[in-house]
Amino acid sequence: MKKPLLLILFTGLIYLASAQCTTLHSFKFTDGSHPEEDLFYDGTYLYGTTSYGGKDTCGVIFRIKPDGTGDTVLHTFKKADGSSPEFGRLYYDGTYLYGTTTGGGLHNQGNVFRIKPDGTSYTDLYDFADGGQSTGSVISDGTYLYGTEFIGGTLYDGSVFRIKPDGTGDTTLHSFKITDGQNPYGALCYDGKYLYGTTWEGGTHNFGVIYRLKTDGTGDTVIYNFPDGAYGLNPLAGVVTDGAYLYGTTPSGGLTADGGGVVFRIKNDGSGDTVLHSFLGDAFSDASNPYQGLLLIGGYLYGTTQEGGSGNGTVFSIRIDGTNYDILYDFNGEPDGVNPEAGLESDGIYLYGTTVGGGTNNQGIVFKCQMNPTGIKKISQNENEVNVYPNPSEGVFTFQANSQWLIASSKIEVYNVLGKKTYFSIVNGQQLMANSQIRIDLSNQPSGIYFYRITSMQGDAIGSGKLIKQ
Repeated sequence: MKKPLLLILFTGLIYLASAQCTTLHSFKFTDGSHPEEDLFYDGTYLYGTTSYGGKDTCGVIFRIKPDGTGDTVLHTFKKADGSSPEFGRLYYDGTYLYGTTTGGGLHNQGNVFRIKPDGTSYTDLYDFADGGQSTGSVISDGTYLYGTEFIGGTLYDGSVFRIKPDGTGDTTLHSFKITDGQNPYGALCYDGKYLYGTTWEGGTHNFGVIYRLKTDGTGDTVIYNFPDGAYGLNPLAGVVTDGAYLYGTTPSGGLTADGGGVVFRIKNDGSGDTVLHSFLGDAFSDASNPYQGLLLIGGYLYGTTQEGGSGNGTVFSIRIDGTNYDILYDFNGEPDGVNPEAGLESDGIYLYGTTVGGGTNNQGIVFKCQMNPTGIKKISQNENEVNVYPNPSEGVFTFQANSQWLIASSKIEVYNVLGKKTYFSIVNGQQLMANSQIRIDLSNQPSGIYFYRITSMQGDAIGSGKLIKQ
């Protein structure tokens, strides 16, 4: 899937498809087909789902290493225990992976499930009923799992729900009605105080809304009604936050004539709405139609578009202030990937994602793409220069160098999933030799996923990856 640099011309501007991507896995129907959910990386494996395929044609849960080896089907859905996991990503609490399906289960309306990362202990935790159907992944505040139903609630316009990780305590926190939003597709976002989400339709103009509510269901408020096509229409994805702003995408609308969707930014109170980028909507120029949400790392937003570029979708990046927009990769059709509908995952150096089509068997692929908009360079081809253990940990992580770090001083930075720096230190003195150990303490941080990055003082990358604090 590697290809040369590609210049894309439109409206007098030049965009450089500057990254190289590699196909890690081409699905065949027996091991899954049509992956639509985002991948999750635990520091060793990438985990994901496919909407179709597998032995019983109802989709699978799979894992694969970032180098493309070790691809394994962990679970094959068979309708009775869920079918067609189509939206969101798997959530990991350090013991179990949690996810949702849109069909199958006790009432054939989908379910919430959990499974251990080795594929054992699959459990159907909760079966949707009474018209309910989940279309987003679940998230957690450490006590409850939270999610959305596209259909369901009192008026069947969708709902926000919570359940305990063992499947008990199911509660509807909010039932939508057309005036305050209708049909939430995307996953929720939690900033420690509020849950934030979007609806596809409903609201004042029936173009969808951004809403927030507290984890007990109180304080439910529409903070933004999408007003017209210029600001984007009908968001399918949820939002991400850096603590001050919410960032998201819409698959249509925008400031261009063809209305290929937007990347937007808005304050957490709903003010300051800004279109950071309007996609052209021309399938053979700019990127077009972002179906999924954004990945926020270090001041950059990363995403995918279902169409655009050469017509088969793209990977793009943009700074949180709307500058430095770049098409990182342009999918060029079979046997390359075709039409990414999922968002992205990262280990701090590479981006990982899926496409719903293309690949050797035209059943979709898992891909790996360089992430280098900030000019950070690797100083070695060895991707395993740093071991981190224990990982997961309750807070204290040990970093061990597997080879000599060829610098006199270096920086260790840790970011949470919101892109906020939670740890920083400078290692001074003599060169760090093989088997050197450095310990960092995140005990004062909440449980969850963190990104670490080790760089020289000049910005050369030494190592990066994920930390999981239990």
